[in-house]
This record gives sequence, C-alpha cells and structure tokens, in this order.
Amino acid sequence: MSQTRTALRACWETPELIAIIVDLLDTTSQARCARVSRTISEHALNALYRNVKQLVPIFSLLCPLREDFRADSGGMKFVDSLNSTYWNRFNRYRSRVRTIETDISEDCIGNLSEVSRLDLLTTVPQGEIIFPSLRKLVWIGDELGTQNLLLLFLHNRLSDVSLLLAAQGLPVILDHLTYRCPGLKSLNFETIDIPHQGFDWTPASVACARVVDALPLLRTLVLPPTLLNPDVVHRLSVHPCLQRLSVTSFTLKDTHESGIASHHDSSPAHPFANLLSLSIDSKNLLAFTDPLLKSPCLTTINVDVIDQSDLSTLIRLISTSSPGVKNLSVQTAQYPVFGRELPLPINLALLLPLLRLESLQTLVIDHPVPPELDDDELGTLSAALPALVHFQLCVRTHCGADYKVPTLGCLIQFARNCRKLVSIGVYWTHR
Repeated sequence: MSQTRTALRACWETPELIAIIVDLLDTTSQARCARVSRTISEHALNALYRNVKQLVPIFSLLCPLREDFRADSGGMKFVDSLNSTYWNRFNRYRSRVRTIETDISEDCIGNLSEVSRLDLLTTVPQGEIIFPSLRKLVWIGDELGTQNLLLLFLHNRLSDVSLLLAAQGLPVILDHLTYRCPGLKSLNFETIDIPHQGFDWTPASVACARVVDALPLLRTLVLPPTLLNPDVVHRLSVHPCLQRLSVTSFTLKDTHESGIASHHDSSPAHPFANLLSLSIDSKNLLAFTDPLLKSPCLTTINVDVIDQSDLSTLIRLISTSSPGVKNLSVQTAQYPVFGRELPLPINLALLLPLLRLESLQTLVIDHPVPPELDDDELGTLSAALPALVHFQLCVRTHCGADYKVPTLGCLIQFARNCRKLVSIGVYWTHR
C-alpha cells in the first residue's frame, strides 16, 4: 500500500505526467481540473487554450462580448472599452495559445463591430504580441473587412501559416508577411473566390515574389497556380531551404519522402537544389519542366492533368527528367462533362516510359475510364517496378468497358514481382 501511495504521489509531483493525464481528458473535465488547484490548473488551462478553433470564446476572456444588432453596429461588441486592467487579466490565457484554426464565416468574431475592432487593434500593450506563443495559424475568410483582424496574429515567432482569402486582399496580406513573419517554415495561401476573367493578378504575383525572398527558412510553400510565373519560379529555384512546393490541391496523403535534403548533397547553384516534393498542374509543369523536374533531390511528384492530351507527354517527361522519383501520382478529370466524348483509356504504350523508374515505391494513376490492360501487361509493369509498395490504377472509374481490362488474376503477378507491396487498387472485371 505504501508503495502505491508513493508511486501516486510521485506521479502528481511530476509536471510532465500531469500534462499527459490532463491532455487525455475531455474538455469538460479539463475545465473542472482548472478549478482544482494551482498546479493542476496550469496544465488544464494549457490543454484548454493550446488549440483555438473559435476566436469569440478566447476574446471573451479579454472582455465579455454581447450581441448588438443596431444598424450602426457589426452585430457584436465588447461590453466595455478595453484598458490595461483587461489586458493584464488576459495575460493568464493568451500566452497559452499555440494554434489558431478559424473559419470566419462560422466564427462570430467576423461580426465584431468596427468600434470594437479598432479598440482591439489600438489597445494591445505597446511592443507586445497578442498571442506570443502562437506557432501555427490557419485562417479562412472571404471578407476584406475581416482581414485587419488577421494582422493581429502575425508575428516573428510564427512558423506555419495557412491562409484562404479573397483574391483582392491577397497582396496586402502577403506584404505584411514579408516583415512580420520572417521565421516562417511553412506557408499556404490560396484564394477562396474565383475572380472575374479580367482580374489583374500582377500585384499578387509581385507580392508572392517578395515573400519568397523575405522568408529564408521557408521549407513548404503552397500557392495558387495563377501566381506561378517565370520570375516567381526563378526565385523559388534559388531558395536555399525549399523542400516542398505545391500549386494544386491534388497530392498524395501520408507519403513520406525518403531522406532529408541536405545542403551538402547538392550544389547551391543547382535549381531547386533541395526540393523533395512537387505537386503541380499539368499546364505549369509543361511551362517550367526544366527547372522543376531537374531537382537532384526530387522524390515525390503529384500531377493534376488539366488536358487529357498532355498525359502521354507528361509521363515521358517525368520518366526522362526525374529517373530517381519514388512516389508518383497522376490525376485526370474525374467527372466527364455531359455531352463530351470520354478520354482514351490508359494502355501499356502510354505506361511504357514508367518502366525505367525502377526505384518507384508509390504509383497512383487516377483516370475516369477503365484501363485497356490485361493481366499479362500488368505483369510486365509489376516486373519492371519491383520496389512498389502502393499501387492504384483507375480505382474511381465511372463507366464500364467493352475492351480488355484487368481481372483478379493480375494480383498473382503483383504478388510474384512486388514483394514489398502492402496496398493495391485496380479496376478489374470478374469475367
């Protein structure tokens, strides 16, 4: 009994163990723990406010908010003018926030009145950061009026920022990022709206180029495909740390690039010297093939094919320019437009260039029609790619076929040739 009591006491005297226990509790239990004792309260408050999903509850700790639906009000405001007393009390909570992920369309903070917004922006203690421990920010908002609130959260300790904004306000926010967040390691900025056909992307492209130059530690970058131009590509190609570049939402999940790019492994003068992963649309890949696919460290390529007629060209380019690639995924349009002719099926002639990629571990080809391949042809493919671990071919097909297609017998070929295979998905027929 004494040993049990001693072990229990040692547990509650070890801060790391208390933190682990509190993190496993639900939110209600954590809130109760925050009122138990000072020791447990600190860990409970950390767990409660470490990851913020809604801004209204966190700002209500600064000063209570109330709804106000008068014509001259935004719908919500602070019950009192903010002062040092409120901010001093807020210190107990704001330093605990490490992650903010908010969608302004669902977060009532977007209804904060102009007076309260101005009060919030102008009363922050001089020289202080509103959330000094914030390291990751995810912000979704299509209203230009709410972007001034976003500026509250930008500071030099942020390392990961994801923004989904209105295209018109993108240049201003990017300019703020260049001097407010110099330590960013991951940046994802996309547009939530589709601008009209004559929309001028030049200011956003110029701001994007400045961001690339101003963030020397950047390792991951996601940007809209419309911003990729020769100037931006050149600046990206000489960036010393960039490892992952994405200009499309299509990408392989849970893919681990083998190895870590090192400045000692490749010449700094080489374009994209440390690029490990590339996710890109076919239009941009064809426009910037030479600098992108010639990266010496490139192991993962995800391609979103816009024009089906480019598929054969893209496969040949990848197989010749990046023979060391280990993870390759190719997606064509999944939902054929009504009234249009279906694209041609995948056949062995189209896949033949891939047979030289002997190091390939993941191969995913997403196509809207069944493949024109029999079991023996898939056997040829599997024999040439013995390192395959994951393989998918036309698993989301939307129609049938009146030509040769794989059968369950193809599994025998993969079992015989790909001894490391752990997952496979192929369109086949039971006939």
